[in-house]
Amino acid sequence: MASARKPSPKQGRRLRIDGRQVHLLEQGCISHSVPIVLLHGCGSLAEEIERPFLGIDARLIAPDRPGYGFSDPLPQAERGPGGQARWLEALLRCLRIDRTILVAHSLAAGPALILAASRPDLVEGLLLLAPFCRPTPHQAMPLLRAAVSPVIGPLLCRTLLPALATAIGRRSLRGVFHPNRVPAELSAFPFDHAAKSSSLKAAADELRAFNADMQALKSLPSTTDVRILHGKDDGTADPRWHLGWLLGRHPKTCISLLEGVGHMPHHVAPRLTRSSLKNLMSRHVHRKLFGAASIA
Repeated sequence: MASARKPSPKQGRRLRIDGRQVHLLEQGCISHSVPIVLLHGCGSLAEEIERPFLGIDARLIAPDRPGYGFSDPLPQAERGPGGQARWLEALLRCLRIDRTILVAHSLAAGPALILAASRPDLVEGLLLLAPFCRPTPHQAMPLLRAAVSPVIGPLLCRTLLPALATAIGRRSLRGVFHPNRVPAELSAFPFDHAAKSSSLKAAADELRAFNADMQALKSLPSTTDVRILHGKDDGTADPRWHLGWLLGRHPKTCISLLEGVGHMPHHVAPRLTRSSLKNLMSRHVHRKLFGAASIA
């Protein structure tokens, strides 16, 4: 009996920035409105964050973040949110984008917020999906720690993890979706591609640097439009922990708390997610035509 074929990762455009490969998925018209950059969360891929936005009338750019998917990792000292914000700035420069709206899920909120704070001229607005942004005590994560350890890590990545990637990935996906069901379209997610050793190392280094980089974020420009969709039942990024911290840095943040939703609001409530993005895009057009003072 032939074995089931593993899902293949979606492939798009490959760039070289500062000597490193960056892989991204693109759709939409280059000249239409403000470009939208979609940033996936920890352990994920561009194709996951892109899926709920497919077909929207905008130029969408979804990169594999550094070290994930087909994108090369950054130097180890640059793998936290601060280094990734600089990487994102270089990507925008390479794509000749001088103004953007950033959509960021979970841990990707860190680089999005830091770039918005350091380069408000580049970032028109932020749509944060279940943002994990406040410095947080580290969790144990024994499997991840073992996979990146110098002693047993290489052996684990060559033998056990490839065989168990799909089973572990599906269990993790059920965990982040809880209390919601995993949608059928994610059943063919390429878990073995997402769990490559380079991705695991990128995730571990990102988590190690996260707290120090986010502690340095003191405020966001009041002119930056920030919108958040966050599930009330999110067990990964507790809204009670993260949202008050974020409001202290941007009091005008618009927050939608979704009843009965976990850590994946963009998949559980795709219509609301798309509507929130379209609203940000409309405000950009209004601001461009009439100026920021005309928007309350």
